Amino acid sequence: MEFKMNRMLLASMLHAVSSGLATRTPHQILTGVLLQVTETSVEATAYNLETGVRQILPVELDEDIMVITPGSVVAPAKQLMDLIRKLTGTHVTVSCENAELITLSSNQFECNLHGFDAEAFPQLPNLSGAVQFSLTAPVLKSLITSTAFAASKQEARPVLTGIYIELANGLLRFSCTDSLRLATQAVPLETDVDTLCAIIPAKSMVELAHLLPDNDQTIFVTVANSHCSYTIGNLQFYTRIIEGAFVEVTRLIPSVHMTEVTIRTQSLLHSLDCATVIAPQSQEIQVLVEKGTVLISTESAEYGDSKDVLDAVSVSGGRSALRLNAKNVLEALRTCKSEDVVLRFTGKNRPLIVVPNDDTNLVHVISPIVSR
Repeated sequence: MEFKMNRMLLASMLHAVSSGLATRTPHQILTGVLLQVTETSVEATAYNLETGVRQILPVELDEDIMVITPGSVVAPAKQLMDLIRKLTGTHVTVSCENAELITLSSNQFECNLHGFDAEAFPQLPNLSGAVQFSLTAPVLKSLITSTAFAASKQEARPVLTGIYIELANGLLRFSCTDSLRLATQAVPLETDVDTLCAIIPAKSMVELAHLLPDNDQTIFVTVANSHCSYTIGNLQFYTRIIEGAFVEVTRLIPSVHMTEVTIRTQSLLHSLDCATVIAPQSQEIQVLVEKGTVLISTESAEYGDSKDVLDAVSVSGGRSALRLNAKNVLEALRTCKSEDVVLRFTGKNRPLIVVPNDDTNLVHVISPIVSR
C-alpha cells in the first residue's frame, strides 16, 4: 500500500474519525486507525466497538491525493496524528509492504511505525433491514445539545446513560434523564417512517454533535436493531443501541402547576452563576417567587451567603419556593435561546418546569432538593 496526500487534508481526515478510537482497552488494535486505499478513494476508519467513524475521500485529478499502490493497514493513531501535525511538508507519503512496518515520509523526514494487519480490525456494523430518515445538521445538533447533558453518568442503569430517540405522529423527540432531571425536545419531521424508538449512548451523540457542520447540510439517519449510523457527506458515524426500556417521558412532566413566572433568561443565568461562587460544592440555592419578584439566595458555612432580587416579566399564581441544584438549572437555561424563560412551580417539594418562552417543544423538569 502506498499513497501521497496533502498533509493538512490527511490531518483533517484523521481528526474527523478520532472520536471512534479506543482509549482504555486490552485490544491495542482498537487504538489504531484503519487505512484503506483503492484506485478511487482513501478511507480512514476508527472503531472502539461502541462508536465507529469512517471517512471516504475520493481520489480527484489534482495534487491533494495520489494513490500509488492500493492496500490496507491499521496504523497507531496517536503516533500517526502527532507526527502529521508536527511535520512541515505540504504532502505526506504513507506506505507499507506489510502490516509490521508503515513508512511515513515528508520532505527529508522519514520514520517507520509498527502497525496491525487490516484483516484483524473489526468490521463496522451491518445495518441491513434498517429504517432511514433525514434532518438538517442544525436541527440534529440542537436536539443533542438541548438534552444530552441530562443523561446519567452512572452505568448502574445503562438506559439512563442514553438519549431516547422517539419518532411518532410526525414528531422527532430526544429525551434524557438521570432520575433527578429531564430534558426533552421535539421537532416536526416529514418522513415516511411511522414510528421508531431507540436509546443511543449520550456520550456518542455528543461526539457526533462536534462533527456536525454549521450549515443546513442534510444528515441521513439509519436505525437498525442493534446499531445506527449518521451520514454527513463523505463521513459515516456509527453507534450501538442500548438495550432496555426507557422511562415514559410524558409521565415525568407534571400536567398542572401552582405558580408560573416569566423572567429574563440572561438575568436568571447571571444570578445563578453568581450564587455558585458562594456555594461551589453543594450548588444549593433557594428560589422564592413573591410579589412579582424572584429571589435567588444561597448560603455556605465556608464562604458566606448571597441574595439577588430579580424583577419578573409576569407572574401568575401565589407564593412559591424551592431549593434546587444551581448546576441543574444553569444547564437547562443554557439550552434556552429565547429572551425570556418560563418557570412553573408545581408544588412544595415538587419538580420545577423550565420552558423557553417561545418554544414549548423544549421542556426541562428539575427535581428539588427536599428540605430536611
